[in-house]
Amino acid sequence: MKRNFYLQHPLMAMHDPRMQYLLKMEKLKGTGAYWFVIEKLAMLPGSCVDMEFLRPYCKMHKISFAYVKKIILGYELFDFEEDGSFAPAELNPLHKPVQKREETVADKTGKPEDSVRKTVPKTTGNVSESSVSWSKNDEKR
Repeated sequence: MKRNFYLQHPLMAMHDPRMQYLLKMEKLKGTGAYWFVIEKLAMLPGSCVDMEFLRPYCKMHKISFAYVKKIILGYELFDFEEDGSFAPAELNPLHKPVQKREETVADKTGKPEDSVRKTVPKTTGNVSESSVSWSKNDEKR
């Protein structure tokens, strides 16, 4: 009996800063390893699992278990429990602030200030609403 299941790929996943960082650092190999893990977790009734669960799949598909572990541990794309099990982290959460790096700004003395990290809340509006707000901000300047 063949079991059908559908993995729902979050459409905006690649816009999450963690995914962008993964792509920047590991290229498509790292992104592929991430989705490999997500696909295996989607087969389970619960998405929280011990890392050793992936070892047989890595062996079967000739994928380095050490590399898959690196992706799981190194990019904050998974949440970990006290017992060492892990589950996928939410990508592009609606109500969590996102860290954004601002450009270096010169003060009145002409010396550049240090770069500042600013917390910017995520917007839930559509593209046309955000483009209107950007144009209004441009008018104010």
